[in-house]
Amino acid sequence: MDDNEIPDNNPLENLVDGITTLATGIPAPLRKNFWKAVGQLCTAAVDVPVSYFEGQSALRRANTESRVQLIKRISDDMTDKISVPEIYSDLAIEKHASKIIRFQGNLDQITHQAANIIITNDSITDDIDEISEEWLNEFEQNAQTKSSDEMRLIFSRLLAGEISQPGSFSIRTIKTLSEFDQNIALKFRNLCSLCITIKDNEKVIAGNIPYFDSLDTYLKTLSRYEISYEDLILLNEAGMITADFHTKISYGSSVINSVEKLPVRFFYNNKRYLLEPIAKNGSYDDDILNLLGISLTSSGKELYNLVDIVENFDFSKDLNYYMNSKGLNIIEI
Repeated sequence: MDDNEIPDNNPLENLVDGITTLATGIPAPLRKNFWKAVGQLCTAAVDVPVSYFEGQSALRRANTESRVQLIKRISDDMTDKISVPEIYSDLAIEKHASKIIRFQGNLDQITHQAANIIITNDSITDDIDEISEEWLNEFEQNAQTKSSDEMRLIFSRLLAGEISQPGSFSIRTIKTLSEFDQNIALKFRNLCSLCITIKDNEKVIAGNIPYFDSLDTYLKTLSRYEISYEDLILLNEAGMITADFHTKISYGSSVINSVEKLPVRFFYNNKRYLLEPIAKNGSYDDDILNLLGISLTSSGKELYNLVDIVENFDFSKDLNYYMNSKGLNIIEI
């Protein structure tokens, strides 16, 4: 085979074919956003349909070719002005090219995974805003460096969420996530397994990790849930949780009471719950449902829905015991 010949099983070609095939399953309201993201993030081999962005593919190729020529001219000028052995300049070019290819491969894989996620999303609305170029620019710069399967999956969920509902994730959250590594991601997942949240549709508007006894025993209790004080410091520095242990969330509105307005669901372990008095016409003190604890930051709330939460059975047991001791049952709905 000639060195310049592309093999039949070329992985890039297969990936491009895969994205094009997946795009046919993207819900109609999201296709414009999807192709806009593909046009910026994916390899130039992907042709964005003319029906969505007339002339954009040609412009992208023209820009790419112009950059190649410009880089070549700069490289030639530098070689002329700086006396560098040819072997070093060749190695530098090869290393830079390898880096570009690796970064592009990460973006292609993330976009491909995002397409798969969007296809399975059954909560698409018809009124979708356009995804912003500033957001895509920031996403591209940070996602391209992610090579681990775990981090690429998180970034693909981030992209799928923003394509489906622009504005779901802030640029600050992208920057926060860019500082993640597998260790921080694992600790954040462990923390989210203890988090009780209140949501508006799918957006987390409040979330904390409550304590059921006293602040004095809080850290000791968290260690039983495999969360250390060092973990809290790391997650606070990563921008996921606040440093305040006294953030209050009231769950009084989640108690089923036929006389008053409909109760507000709370979420734990990816399930929806309400509170029901154990005794008929039983009473309870509202203060007992004002639970204090560590709170998620704005970025932490946005990223909460991207995490694969694994139930912490010790915490679940303690949560049920606390509510039962206050005359309430936790009811899954």
